[in-house]
Amino acid sequence: MINTKVDLKNIGLAKTIFSLRQNLDVYELIYANQKELCELGGGKSYFLYAKRSAVKSIAIQICKIYEMEKKNKKGNGQSIDIVPDDGHFS
Repeated sequence: MINTKVDLKNIGLAKTIFSLRQNLDVYELIYANQKELCELGGGKSYFLYAKRSAVKSIAIQICKIYEMEKKNKKGNGQSIDIVPDDGHFS
């Protein structure tokens, strides 16, 4: 049966890791096709937004994994923007 605390925590961890992998795939696809995407006219800003969003999600999910390791202690509620908003695909 899956109703112990350990089982539920492991399921939550598996979901977080799966979501992390999906965001890594999105980032990897955009990065690998960066040259072709830059040549697009209207899609450039969308893919820049998607790349930034993927990086932010990756950072949040990594923090969640370490937070789970620390017995789900809540942080101070502050957020840090780790991705510079320069408007470039760098």
